[in-house]
Amino acid sequence: MEQNKRKIGILTFAKGDNYGAVLQAYALAEVLRRMGYGVEFFYLTWTTWRHDLAAFVTPLSRRFESFRREYICTFSEECHTKEDLAQASKGLDCCIVGSDQIWNPAITTHRALRYFGDFLPDGVRRFSYAASFGSDSWRFPELTNEVGKLLMRFNALSVRENEGVGICHDVFGCDAVKVLDPTLLLGDFSSLLRNPAFKDAVVGFKFAPSEAYYGVMKTVARELNTFPVLMEGLSKVAFKAGMRIRRSWFPSPQTWVTNIANARFVVTDSFHCMVFAILFKKEFAVIPSNSALQSRMTSLLNDLGLGDRLFSSHQEALDRKIWNKSIDYVEVDKRLENLRENSMSFLRSALS
Repeated sequence: MEQNKRKIGILTFAKGDNYGAVLQAYALAEVLRRMGYGVEFFYLTWTTWRHDLAAFVTPLSRRFESFRREYICTFSEECHTKEDLAQASKGLDCCIVGSDQIWNPAITTHRALRYFGDFLPDGVRRFSYAASFGSDSWRFPELTNEVGKLLMRFNALSVRENEGVGICHDVFGCDAVKVLDPTLLLGDFSSLLRNPAFKDAVVGFKFAPSEAYYGVMKTVARELNTFPVLMEGLSKVAFKAGMRIRRSWFPSPQTWVTNIANARFVVTDSFHCMVFAILFKKEFAVIPSNSALQSRMTSLLNDLGLGDRLFSSHQEALDRKIWNKSIDYVEVDKRLENLRENSMSFLRSALS
């Protein structure tokens, strides 16, 4: 870290083997570095020795770790406790919590309060950037009082969805603003692109695959006179649905981004896969696996005038012939640029 740079600490899921988690972490760090700041991620470990052993021998985990070494780079010492995090925060000029679902205790479990900054000394400036509750309501009353007190210590609050603004105000009595996910804030991922293994395919990425999902993939590919490609590992459902669908096995984050960049059409239930489809100006369809968790997608799609790309079921996507309607990306880009300017304004103000 250069001595003359202000040092920013970031607490997010940068160590998770999840495409959205590592790409949003990379994006926020890259935006801050371009602004002239030094960046260090808190290494809050979630792992056991069994997980570490699995990561060592699993190709996908090795690819994620390689990405972190090359693109995210700087982490604190490994932190297991609140006291470890407090020690790692020494010397910081500012701490950012976010982005991603860091405020979803269903994910963070017994570490939930860490992601609300309970370890930070009073003198450290802190704010959230595009934090997400991962739901349209707050479902953890046992944490409400403690979380409310912690949020009151923040210098500024920003969240990723409209519902997050409401939760901050209605549940915790705090004002928050909505900003773009860091991936949309950065926008430029050309440095991650590789030589594509596939071009003009119908690319699919789904957390909860099903036979109906594979059926949509095959139908869209047939209608567009191309072929489907799935970005996933082994799946019993995939075998049952038939192996005529090509696969991008266990792609690295760079390959994952490259596949979307070279797709003709994207089908997903993933927020960040949807985001990259938008960034690369692709035709796409979002079919959420859990309607209770779709607020993060609905909020962004409505802001960009893309609400009609969200479907309640696989059958609805087929009935509406999703392959027939093109997206007006001239209009989308106008809206996105305005949102980007507002988000950058928040970030500059929070850092000043």
